[in-house]
Amino acid sequence: MGIDLDRAFCRATTRGNLAQVAGFLAMGVDPKYGDSWALQEAAMLGHTEIVKLLLPLSDPKANASWALRVAAEQGHLEIVRLLLPLSDIDQVMLDAAFIETNGCDFLLSCLPAPKARKLLAVNPEILFPRTRAMLDSASLQQRPATSHKVATQRQRT
Repeated sequence: MGIDLDRAFCRATTRGNLAQVAGFLAMGVDPKYGDSWALQEAAMLGHTEIVKLLLPLSDPKANASWALRVAAEQGHLEIVRLLLPLSDIDQVMLDAAFIETNGCDFLLSCLPAPKARKLLAVNPEILFPRTRAMLDSASLQQRPATSHKVATQRQRT
């Protein structure tokens, strides 16, 4: 496919237009174009239905599982849950820049407690105190399934 068609496909993804995205896929657009850029963009923007459509056709591990990272940073719980089994969570958690975001806390809250503790044992010196406290609490898995944005707003008030 041509670059213009690939770019139009990416724009449809950004806009969240499921019908257009499906139409481009039917025309033969490569969903792995730009290291699965469309999946990453849909994950970041919270376009769950587009993520579901693209997931079996894209590479969720592209760019060190960037789709998972941005979905977690934006607090998109359903998308994180879709991406977790197909992404390289170990690679994500080795990235110091990601660990220093609220997305790290959000991602950890989506994991079973033993898996979260195991991942963080890899590089404990870069953990934020709030992440360490969260892991030490007995309520890791009892945290409400609210979005990161809602949780952040609650902390500010």
